Amino acid sequence: MDRGLTAVRYTCCSKINLANDLAVAGEYEEALRYTREALAGLTAIFGEEHPQVVVCRNNLSLDLENTGAPAEAHGLRQELEQQYRTVFRPNHPETQLMQRRLRGSIEIEPPNW
Repeated sequence: MDRGLTAVRYTCCSKINLANDLAVAGEYEEALRYTREALAGLTAIFGEEHPQVVVCRNNLSLDLENTGAPAEAHGLRQELEQQYRTVFRPNHPETQLMQRRLRGSIEIEPPNW
């Protein structure tokens, strides 16, 4: 990866971290904005089937849920279920967590720090 792409990747990772912090602080709209920006950058660098892109799409589903778009979040999680199986494999803990989230058997809450 050349230096320009490396810089873009680090910028995207910083945006993801900022989005996570904003979500914890209850600033869900801002978190959603930064997650969308990070996802666009990561997708441009790596394509749809890269683990970082898949995890970022999952973060987007959480942000959508937090901003009052549960139907859109659920639809995205349905798409992600197959993508997790492809990228991480069926027995991977990330895949199993996604399947439980999709079934609604666990609550998705920000950490209580």
